[in-house]
Amino acid sequence: MIELPEEEWIFPEPELIGNQKNSGNRCQELKLYYEKLEDCGIVDELRSFVKKMTDYRNGFDHAWTAKKEAFSDVEEQSSIFLEKINKVLSKLELNEIL
Repeated sequence: MIELPEEEWIFPEPELIGNQKNSGNRCQELKLYYEKLEDCGIVDELRSFVKKMTDYRNGFDHAWTAKKEAFSDVEEQSSIFLEKINKVLSKLELNEIL
């Protein structure tokens, strides 16, 4: 959800989710949680790096790290991502979301 602007979110219709109890409420719960994150300024912070971090993760998933065109700064970027995630976690704790 963080990677996409809200107008691009697509949630399945509740009847398509399956027979899980209260499955229709899950999308609404996610939206409420997102609003909490937005109110605390966490959404913007996550959006500043989550796409790039996902690109790196996908590189590991698809083994481009063994190819010559792989990013050469994986170690450096992983440290930056970890620092940013820790900052987000601190904000989540500060705002009593975690």
